[in-house]
Amino acid sequence: MIQKGLSLKVKTIIAICLFVAIFIALVVVVSVNNGALDLAVSDKIVDLADESYTHDAYVTHNVFAFFFEACGETAIYIFAALSMGILLWYCVKCIKIKPLNIIMAVVCGILTVVAFWFYFKTFVGYVLDHIIGFKWDAADGFYPEITKSDVLTIKMLEVAAAIVCGTGMSFLFKGLKEETLKKLAKWIICFIIAAAVQTILIEIVKRPIGRMRYRAMNFFGDTAHNGFTPWYVVNGKRYGPDDNWLWSHLADTHDMYKSFPSGHTCAAGTTYCLMFLPFALGIKNKGIKALCIIAPICYTGLVAVSRIVAGAHYFSDVLFGGTIAFLLNVLVYEFLLCKRVHIKAMFKKEDDSLSLEDINYESPEQDADYM
Repeated sequence: MIQKGLSLKVKTIIAICLFVAIFIALVVVVSVNNGALDLAVSDKIVDLADESYTHDAYVTHNVFAFFFEACGETAIYIFAALSMGILLWYCVKCIKIKPLNIIMAVVCGILTVVAFWFYFKTFVGYVLDHIIGFKWDAADGFYPEITKSDVLTIKMLEVAAAIVCGTGMSFLFKGLKEETLKKLAKWIICFIIAAAVQTILIEIVKRPIGRMRYRAMNFFGDTAHNGFTPWYVVNGKRYGPDDNWLWSHLADTHDMYKSFPSGHTCAAGTTYCLMFLPFALGIKNKGIKALCIIAPICYTGLVAVSRIVAGAHYFSDVLFGGTIAFLLNVLVYEFLLCKRVHIKAMFKKEDDSLSLEDINYESPEQDADYM
């Protein structure tokens, strides 16, 4: 065989070494001197009002931070809706057992609507936080600038929008062929597993770490940053005093101590599933493959920076949030979709120049080579 370039084994080893080296270097940077550099990054780029006990001291009006606060986390819901829309037609066309296929298709259609409802609910919630916000009055207490009637109207609009978008999504993939649906179904199963595991993991870690957000310190006038703790310090569950109206009405007081790791960045990192889409569909076009790699990296990076600007997270928070999403996607797709080709390649002879592009995961002959 003519050697066309680096073997898959060499590429895999180089990629792993680079990732580990860069990650460890960044972890060291944000850990030295009790996280001094980690805090310094926030001091430099956070965009919040200096006045304590005001809405602007806690919720940034920076357009960049506002946009990705509202949209960054919702990527997981959009991909969930896309996944359910595709699985709907997979059930109809690829499952031959009736009426099981119809029942499963209906369930997928309902879940498509539910995913869009979460999207609109989350998006509108952040918009209201920024535009309507909270009215702080030390003398009279807290008064939301929105009536119960307004809330009901907003919720009805969210449901209506979810139904319209979910219905549209349900018919978007009607023209896909059975073969394509089968390939996409494997890709979707991997996405669902990775997204579920990373979401659960983030929530499990947040509460025990109990790290105070930068914007929470800013809100309470902690200019000395006495509330700051490095990412590796386990503070345990922390809550504000229930008898203090400032704490009890500040958005979600429990959320003030859930800085590490970044849920927004991890949710944005679900887009890393795109890196494996060309492989799932057998796409050889280098431009498309490059786009599927660059797009999720750039998107997750923008969300990460926006979270620091908003004062919601520190650099270490977004570093670990994004890394968790990346590693889970890589591991799930490697084991369930790519059939461990990279892991197996590391134990093959050096003169094997087989690349990932040469591997067809549906080819029995090549499966035998990697078993």
